[in-house]
Amino acid sequence: YYAAVSRDPGRVPPAFLPDVEGAETPVHEVKRKGGDLRYCQKCGHYKPPRAHHCRVCKRCVLKMDHHCIWINNCVGHENYKIFLVFVLYAVIASFYSMILIVGSVIHSAPKDEQLSSDSSRTLIVSTLALFFSYLACCMFI
Repeated sequence: YYAAVSRDPGRVPPAFLPDVEGAETPVHEVKRKGGDLRYCQKCGHYKPPRAHHCRVCKRCVLKMDHHCIWINNCVGHENYKIFLVFVLYAVIASFYSMILIVGSVIHSAPKDEQLSSDSSRTLIVSTLALFFSYLACCMFI
């Protein structure tokens, strides 16, 4: 989690200028149908291909995928792999916690017909924990 939060997603250098005259191949990256080079109005500089401006971070990010509210960071060129590993670990941890909760509810079920106050509290807390684990799994799938 810390690596996904703290890793820079890939900033566009402020001094980035496309080399239009010295390029061997013509520049084909266009912003609109007019054929203009991509220029970020908010940052005030040119953008390389697949770079996008994040309105939350207020900067241009290389190969930006999205801004994730769970890590409060953009997912881009430099932290995409770390983000995928974080999501994988979160899903595995959620499934593991769901298995533990179901096992504890089954194990702590009373043998007789009456529910004691302790077992009813355990059942309520386990149900809530199971519900939140399920929501956490759904968030990442």
